[in-house]
This record gives sequence, C-alpha cells and structure tokens, in this order.
Amino acid sequence: MIKVIYEDNHIIVVDKGAGMLTQGDSSGKTSLYDLVKGYIRITRGKPGEVFLGLVHRLDRVVSGVMVFARTSKAARRLHEQLLHKRTIKMYLALVHTGSSLPEEWTTLEHTIRSDDGRSVITGENDTKGKKISLRYITLARNNTYALLCIHLITGKKHQIRIQLSESGLPIVGDGLYGSREKMSDAIFLHSYFLRIKHPTKDEFCEFFAKIPVMFHEKLNITPEIEKNIIDTIRDEVKKYSALTDS
Repeated sequence: MIKVIYEDNHIIVVDKGAGMLTQGDSSGKTSLYDLVKGYIRITRGKPGEVFLGLVHRLDRVVSGVMVFARTSKAARRLHEQLLHKRTIKMYLALVHTGSSLPEEWTTLEHTIRSDDGRSVITGENDTKGKKISLRYITLARNNTYALLCIHLITGKKHQIRIQLSESGLPIVGDGLYGSREKMSDAIFLHSYFLRIKHPTKDEFCEFFAKIPVMFHEKLNITPEIEKNIIDTIRDEVKKYSALTDS
C-alpha cells in the first residue's frame, strides 16, 4: 500500500514509509519503486511494462515525500532541476535536547567521502571529498527531545545524518551515526517538504508529507507547532526561491 500525495500524467508524488527500500537491491525485498509501478499499472489499466523514472532517493530508514517521473521527458527535466539545485527540500529530524540547539537558522558546511557504505567527514583539502551544506533550526523541544527543521542545500548520501552527528546532534534511532537510541528499520528523519517546478507546466509545485506518528509519540507536536513548522518553511522558501526559480 502506498500513500499518494499527488499524481498526474507526468509525475507521481508519494509518502515513503520508513523501513522501505526506494529501489530494489540484492535482498529481493519489495521496494517503493516496485509498488508505485504496480499502482500505476492497476489504476491506469496499463498491461505490461510501466515507465517510471527514479530521479532521487531516500535512505531505507528515512520516511517522507518523493517524486517519480511518469514520462522520459519529465524524468529528464526533474533530473536537471535536482542536478542544478533548483528544488527545495526540507526535512524534520528528532535529536536529543542539548545546549547546542540553535534558535535561528544555522548553516553547516563539511567535506565528506563514502567509506564502505558509510559517509565520513574529511578535510577541506581532500581532493576526493565532496562539499556539502545544509541549514537547520530548532522548532520545538521537551526535556528529552528537540525537533529540527533542515533545509538540505546539497544532496549527498547520508548527508543530514553525518552533519548533525558531527555537530553533536545525532538523529534519534541512527546508531550508525552515534545515536544512543538505536532502531533497525527507521530513524527520526522525515522528508517533510519538496518544491519542484512542474516538468511540463510553467508553475511551481509544493508537496508536504504528513508528520509520522512516531514523531508525535516522542514530542507533543501540537497544531500550533505544525503551523510554526509550515510558516518557518514558507519563510525559508521565500528567501531561497530566487536562486531556484531561474
């Protein structure tokens, strides 16, 4: 069962559940890609092979909004947007409450490289390293947990996970990057918002993925807090849209 946020003849936007593969691997487990293709085959009455363009990914343990292309033209245009950083992606993350939580937007910049399936921070002069950056802000907290909103500027493997960990704020459940609360099929990182330019229309589209229940179980996310999250995102998008709309 998939949660469809939006669909038309060119794109389909879904809410990926934590623990699900984005794309199939050697494990043979059913992936979101397989489920979306099956959904289109049934709902659109398409026998045989269905085209579906995978233009970005989420880690298996991460939940949230993803867009797939339903035509090759849409796939090419969405890929170009992502490649040239013309999309805007916002995530929610739960971390342990600490003294280093910023009340204003804070920028993190690092250099990373991949090492046996795990990203590691390296020096600025590492010729094989990749420059990464994000912005984050604290939106709510209790005595144990804090809710962060993250604006992902670049988009490298495990980027948010390692940058927050490097800053002393590992994501709850992420044992790979230092969380003292370890989970096997999910971590508290959720792709909450995605802004793209529609691949065939001269308009921008914004999609939200509902905050997962497990976040609410750790932190009382009231309607007022949710409104503050949306308002914070809107303000950040307004500041950055001039860079992405050209």
